[in-house]
Amino acid sequence: MENALRKLAKQLDVYDEASLTAMWDRLAEQVENFEPTKEWETAALMLGMIQALRWKNQRFNYNWSESLRANSMQKK
Repeated sequence: MENALRKLAKQLDVYDEASLTAMWDRLAEQVENFEPTKEWETAALMLGMIQALRWKNQRFNYNWSESLRANSMQKK
């Protein structure tokens, strides 16, 4: 199972966040209107994966910025 999740994560990380975010509104609306269907479950997982990618990118950018700032302070 871990290998399958790792493969999904690597595949997701290749996609452009802006392209994925373009689907956000449609998926959010679909998830908001609950239906006990596989389509609803898939949309909910897709929305969660996009959110996970956005969170990962935010954390990466924050940490990258902090490390650059720390390095510039050390050089002074």
